[in-house]
Amino acid sequence: MRALAAALTVVVCLGVLGYFVVVAWDALHRAPSDERVASARTKAVELIARQAKRDRAGSPSPTTQPVPPGAVGDEEPPPSPADEQRPLEVGDGVRFIDRDGIVGVRVDGPLERAPSTVTLAPPPPEPEAPPTSLYRLVVIEAAGLIDARSHKIKLAHVEAPAASLTCTRADGEVWPCGMRARTAMRRLIRRRAIECLRADDDADAPQDPKTDAAGGGLVVTECSVANTDLSRWLVEQGWAAPSASAPESWAELHDFAKIAKRGLYDTDAR
Repeated sequence: MRALAAALTVVVCLGVLGYFVVVAWDALHRAPSDERVASARTKAVELIARQAKRDRAGSPSPTTQPVPPGAVGDEEPPPSPADEQRPLEVGDGVRFIDRDGIVGVRVDGPLERAPSTVTLAPPPPEPEAPPTSLYRLVVIEAAGLIDARSHKIKLAHVEAPAASLTCTRADGEVWPCGMRARTAMRRLIRRRAIECLRADDDADAPQDPKTDAAGGGLVVTECSVANTDLSRWLVEQGWAAPSASAPESWAELHDFAKIAKRGLYDTDAR
């Protein structure tokens, strides 16, 4: 009996499985192909376009029946040659759907960029570089004094020693620190040209009516050589002290030069 029951169970299972296989096979054969779906979609779009055209013309529209895939109602007249040649437009009440199911607007002709409604502020103007003058073959008279042949230049923002200044070492000996400062600046500049700009409002400017280059007097200005600021360099190397008009950061450079015993603060200078 047990063997008979097992055999019946197997037969029932095989019958159910065979039924589902037949149903699935029939469903696969009944599914429409891509060509039939595309054809039905095209015919449906043409039907909607003709219906919209009749609505605009004011003609009564027959009751629209559901259109099965792959067929168009026999009551619709065939499209005229003019309708077949005229491309569908957005005003026809047609939505264009691509193969991925995305709804969009079909545009004929070249695309044009719409004017922007955002007003952009113009960029700020770049600051103009201050006018500079280039001097060649200058003569270094002292650490902060330069002879440009047409006039003399005093470096701004520093108090540099005169060439005749002497300093005292820790052992009491005197050494020509002013001449040493001038020599150090000469070695920095050598035969290179220096670039200077005017600083007429400098607090270090002497009260001299001939403080312009045209008058051959003394001009207080900032100068550099090979992008090295000469005034700052003198403070860093200990050959000058910052004046009242110097940047605040130069005070730290001056203190460091004292601690490192550079330049004028070298107690063992020879």
